[in-house]
Amino acid sequence: MSGELLLVTRVVGYIVNSDGELLEEADLYDGLICPYSTVAICVHKMKMKMKRETEKLEFEWENVESLGCDEAVFVGRSESMCCSTEFVPGYKGNSIYFSDDNWDMMDIDYSFGGHDNGVYSMETKTVVKVEPWFDQIQAEKIYPPPLWILPKLV
Repeated sequence: MSGELLLVTRVVGYIVNSDGELLEEADLYDGLICPYSTVAICVHKMKMKMKRETEKLEFEWENVESLGCDEAVFVGRSESMCCSTEFVPGYKGNSIYFSDDNWDMMDIDYSFGGHDNGVYSMETKTVVKVEPWFDQIQAEKIYPPPLWILPKLV
């Protein structure tokens, strides 16, 4: 994907549990639910071409089915980036790592926010939530939401 301009769109389910399943109305009164969860991600790349008749650039978006076996994309509130998993051991290629960037939800309630973090597999079209680093994640929000930091590789 080197040199390509990508548009990464997250599909978010609202009023869902941590597995992305819709909640029953009675569940909505439980203050420890996270009211949103990423359920899918769509990727498109921009194609540019010069229209000969008008000598103007035309743009169109092409659907991307695969990033390649050794490419990973990181998206969230911080700067988005794409890197080769060849140089970042332990990360899966053809995957999108996302962190919660829904800052609007941070001030609504103290029981959620910063929880929508995970990995989307372009191959299987599935989301795996990133496990929290402490046990009380369901009872406390993470403020501010997490950011991706990719160390400079020499």
